[in-house]
Amino acid sequence: MTSGIYQIKNLLNDKVYIGSAVNIQERWHVHKSTLRNNKHRNPLLQRSWNKYGESAFEFSIIEIVNDKKDLITEEQKWFNSILPHKREKGFNINPVAGSNLGRKWSKEQHKKMSNIMTGKRHSEFTKQKISNMQKGRKLTQEHKENISKGISGNKNPFYGRSHSMKSRILMSEKRSGEKSWNAKLTFEEVCEIRRKYIPKKYSQYKLAKEYKVSRGTIQNILNNRTWRE
Repeated sequence: MTSGIYQIKNLLNDKVYIGSAVNIQERWHVHKSTLRNNKHRNPLLQRSWNKYGESAFEFSIIEIVNDKKDLITEEQKWFNSILPHKREKGFNINPVAGSNLGRKWSKEQHKKMSNIMTGKRHSEFTKQKISNMQKGRKLTQEHKENISKGISGNKNPFYGRSHSMKSRILMSEKRSGEKSWNAKLTFEEVCEIRRKYIPKKYSQYKLAKEYKVSRGTIQNILNNRTWRE
């Protein structure tokens, strides 16, 4: 069992997701399982996974932390250096490591986090380690082309193919909602979702469970990305 800080990196655009865990291998298993089933809690990472395929992602340990009490403070150092919550850099939603509501920290942990968040500088050794990690593994042009064509392990048989005009029209209709030949929701259900949604009271998670769709689908409806009409 390995405790520490890990990253999930998209090798095609170098965007990363930073996390920490007492048991990294077990956490990776959860990440991969939910991503493969299109049920990951992070919609940004899920969309990238769906678009580029599993073979475009690399899981790696960037720091081993022996004392689990230091996991969050060490993770925050990586957050401050890499800024994975910036959309051009990564997939993290929150700029604060851990960011679990209701988490109770000791006075020592609060002090450590305060020092980190107020600009405490890294040692030269840490800076070099971060620099080496950010350079990462470079893909060959052949590997990039293979991933793009969908022949490097991508399970989607249609990824990388050019579509006929008829196929494009069908896909366009599908994105419009009720016009789709296999739409999951009706116009009436979409209206109900928008009426019912109340932040912190009637959550997106509850709506997704009630209507048996993904949370991403609910987000798209509420943000008018789909069903604009």
